[in-house]
Amino acid sequence: LDVPGLVILGLGVLPWTIAMSMRHPDFLKCFVINEHFGAFLGKRDSNDALFPTGLFLALSAGEFFPWILYLPIIIRGTILALKEGGEEKEKVLFLGAWLFVPLMVFSLSKSKVDFYGMHFYPPLLILLAMQLRRTLMEKQMTSHRLWSYPWLLVPVLAIVSLVFLKSQESSQLVEGLGIPSIGVAYEFLITAAVLGFLIFFCWTRKKTRHAFAVIAIFMIFFFYFTEKMFVAAYPDDSMKFAADKYNQVAKEGDILFSDELPEFAHIAILPYYTGKRAYLLRDQKNSKLYFLLKDRMELCFNEDQFKQNVIEQGKIYLVGKTKKTIRRLDKLGLGYRILARSDGKALFVVMAHLKD
Repeated sequence: LDVPGLVILGLGVLPWTIAMSMRHPDFLKCFVINEHFGAFLGKRDSNDALFPTGLFLALSAGEFFPWILYLPIIIRGTILALKEGGEEKEKVLFLGAWLFVPLMVFSLSKSKVDFYGMHFYPPLLILLAMQLRRTLMEKQMTSHRLWSYPWLLVPVLAIVSLVFLKSQESSQLVEGLGIPSIGVAYEFLITAAVLGFLIFFCWTRKKTRHAFAVIAIFMIFFFYFTEKMFVAAYPDDSMKFAADKYNQVAKEGDILFSDELPEFAHIAILPYYTGKRAYLLRDQKNSKLYFLLKDRMELCFNEDQFKQNVIEQGKIYLVGKTKKTIRRLDKLGLGYRILARSDGKALFVVMAHLKD
């Protein structure tokens, strides 16, 4: 047990935690209980991160591209370092603990999303760098081939995917994949095939610097196409479209609600764009931990409370999924008018007697 290390950790972490707790009385309940214990047990509010463990691990591996291709090399180098012993063994054991502790915690946790996998990447990259150093020092052709073979998979898979997409482009199978833009997918796969083969060629020729230069170029294109695909999937910011319209038409004192949208919509994004507090319309407090979070309780209204607010205020603005929100407003017997739409969501002005 490294007591000095724990003391340094405490000195670095505790002052901020104590200051936040003094400034915000609900901080410990929200941050420690809800975001840690609640998330681990699957009782977090709002519990919208329940990824299956298999999907979580698959996405974490996929998002580690291209370095995930070198996982066999990392495993091989780790085994060699453990056999050699000495300082290399100590480094590998430390990095292994760094890798497997968060891996086990998040795998067992009920609440997890793909980007939690970023906790695994630093130790894996350090282990990979150790093996790269060994390769450069040995200067053996056999070792360089181990680095080249994974990149041969990239053009092979890219070409197979291109043929599949081209032949099945109009099929229900491809439509079911939910690819935002087939055109962007074609561009990426062609680029991946060309650059992947070029990286493979550089490694087989022992041109290490050239290989990593092309890998860098490959990653620039990778992020470029990722951004293009994201824009194709989400052409408009689903909150900003509503906030912009709300800012145009709302008067001082007009209240804004969000209808069962993810927690960040009313806690962070809508207030950021409008400069006003946004409230949440929800059926019930569906988390056992919710009663601990007084600040969030104040932001939540059930349907009866919402309807009473509409009657008292005269009108209220509401952001929600279009079809679901219309059904809810019809059930409550409230009138409404849609002011703006985007990506299956809409901004409503709700009145007690307004007919659409």
